[in-house]
Amino acid sequence: MAPLVASMAILPRQPSDTIKNFGLIAIHSASPIHLSSVNAAGDKFWIGKDTQTFCPAIQGLDCSHFQNITAFSQGSKSDFLGLDTEVPGGQSVYVNPKGALSFTVAHSAATPAGSTYESFKATVKNSASTLGDLKYNGTDSFVACPTTGKKGQRKGPYQVFVDVNNSLKDKDVPGGCVDECIGFLAATVKLDSKDSPAAWQYE
Repeated sequence: MAPLVASMAILPRQPSDTIKNFGLIAIHSASPIHLSSVNAAGDKFWIGKDTQTFCPAIQGLDCSHFQNITAFSQGSKSDFLGLDTEVPGGQSVYVNPKGALSFTVAHSAATPAGSTYESFKATVKNSASTLGDLKYNGTDSFVACPTTGKKGQRKGPYQVFVDVNNSLKDKDVPGGCVDECIGFLAATVKLDSKDSPAAWQYE
């Protein structure tokens, strides 16, 4: 297991930065993941697995307005990406050394050595009915890899990875075969400000 290191930077913001809050859906027509949401669960991201959130029983904290959806947050001048949470310190999105799209646990910025936080850029349209997109390193490099079924008959849930310049290896993905992963456009859907933050924290 790779050693853990702590990153001190969680969603750095610049002066006059505007925060964009949005959900993600996968676009790949004629595929089993088309128009499916990208959800946070178990410190990774998935298609076909429910979002996992947590809200503590703290006096004065109203958990009823939080939603069981995965929402992201990014400053308009930043290339760091976070989750749309209320938990102190927030939760950051990163790519681990094996290419898995991941997020930090609440109250900790620890990530495996070699993880990257930078190079995310979201375009979010002004209307929830118009899709934008999320790019990594300037490319549409997101892939969904099946996690169940026999070889040649793999199916979901699908784990989300980033594959820049075909750098993803068979040993890095759940089914052991990168060719079974499905590339997709990560489309952004604007989140209404009244629905933000979407969760206290993701788990």
